[in-house]
Amino acid sequence: WGIYNIRDKISAAYIANLHHVNPDNIDLLEYENDSIPTIMEGSLDNYTAFYNFIDFNDLSGENNYRFIETWMDIDEFINYYICKIYCDNFLWPYRDVRMWRERKEGARWRWILFDTDLSFGIIRRGMTDGYTNNTFKRLIPNDSKGSRIERVTRIFVQLLQNEEFKTKFVQRFAGYLNTVFHPDTVVALIDRISGTIGPEMPRHIDRWKDEYYEPFDSD
Repeated sequence: WGIYNIRDKISAAYIANLHHVNPDNIDLLEYENDSIPTIMEGSLDNYTAFYNFIDFNDLSGENNYRFIETWMDIDEFINYYICKIYCDNFLWPYRDVRMWRERKEGARWRWILFDTDLSFGIIRRGMTDGYTNNTFKRLIPNDSKGSRIERVTRIFVQLLQNEEFKTKFVQRFAGYLNTVFHPDTVVALIDRISGTIGPEMPRHIDRWKDEYYEPFDSD
């Protein structure tokens, strides 16, 4: 039957188990194909207030930025964005954006890394960008204010007004590119995984003959 992988379903139960919180007391939202997040669990109320504050306030100043730090986990937000940009997730940030918080006073919003199938040059049939896709450029859209993509990336764009955030983002990205995302580290990991599943691939392909995804070929 081919190669299978076991993964956790991102749900309130999964988050509760991972972070030791009450699964009935979680707001879990997703941007899928709309400019307004879909409610997977809980309520949209806190996120709407959070988003509106960012949307309508200048974050370059100390006070507003410190206030936002109490409302979102900025360090994890930076890690999330760096990872998505690095792996060149083709569908992101148009979709596959999820965030959550514990529904209590002082809890902060955090973002969830998931669904990276169309990454590292993998494209859907009919798409042509592949390795030429500029993920970072997508985060600074030319779309008019209020468009779907502009609303999804608005938090990041607004945070870039703040020099502290910008410096932290750039320095951490540079640090990761020289450590966990260094070519030697990444290629070694890919080779190790490939060596494990490689012998099974002929049987997998013969069983499923799935040509839905294909590597990008610049030739």
